Amino acid sequence: MQRGAGRVLVERIPYFPEDAEEALKGLDHMVLCGSKEPVSFFSYPTGGGTLVPDGCELHTLVPVGGDVVPSLAALADQLSAKTTAATQPLLLPDLPNGAITPEAASAVLARNIPEQAVVVDEGITVGFPAYAQSARSAPHDWLFITGGGIGWAMPVAIGAAVAAPEKKILCIQGDGGAMYTIQALWTMARENLDVTTVIFSNRGYVILDIELQRHGLGPAGVNAHRLMDMDEPRIDFVKLADAQGVDAHRVEDCGRFSEVLADCLQQPGPHFIEVMMA
Repeated sequence: MQRGAGRVLVERIPYFPEDAEEALKGLDHMVLCGSKEPVSFFSYPTGGGTLVPDGCELHTLVPVGGDVVPSLAALADQLSAKTTAATQPLLLPDLPNGAITPEAASAVLARNIPEQAVVVDEGITVGFPAYAQSARSAPHDWLFITGGGIGWAMPVAIGAAVAAPEKKILCIQGDGGAMYTIQALWTMARENLDVTTVIFSNRGYVILDIELQRHGLGPAGVNAHRLMDMDEPRIDFVKLADAQGVDAHRVEDCGRFSEVLADCLQQPGPHFIEVMMA
């Protein structure tokens, strides 16, 4: 998605179904353009998976795989509708201080996205607030995860760097997902790709723990919790990156994170930052 200053603001449907239902509440009509109807990633015991409000009528303008842009242009012509959209001004959040929370980390990212960069987002905990806070950052492209699997971000960042070598690639990744494809760092070093990878380390598969509780199964027992933590032994991502030939850093506060991120993005080649979450 093209976004940022000078571009159209597009909001995401929230991840958790109750938030998505609130965002879509009151719609009478939903027009699908190259998309299926929206559903939640999980179906919960308390309700189904569809996010279409009761009484809302679905209309398929363009089927999945169809040519969306010409179809929308033809619709605008048919309706004599204006096709000039309101664009966003450049407006960066304030630089936060102190411990690194998801909201604070998102502000640091939003302030430092280079112009015309490609952001590859598998931040999980940080992804949604980072998307919201970067809406008016320098113009950039944002690549989303389109399913529920994790571990795809660093390989996708490699693809983006190969496809657009003139652009800065900023990859935001959770520590759990990183362990699926950590060898991507070696490829970045071998090909000298201009990718800065930021791993947000909360020492666990936190989203899995959240989903376990949301399914009404109660708090995780000792053995179940051990399946979702990454603390025994703690993984040293800086050493993993260094061992694969990538310039690596660890940061523990917002000021240092902003300083190191800006420095990495100013230099060519692969860089790696492990961000220790509060």
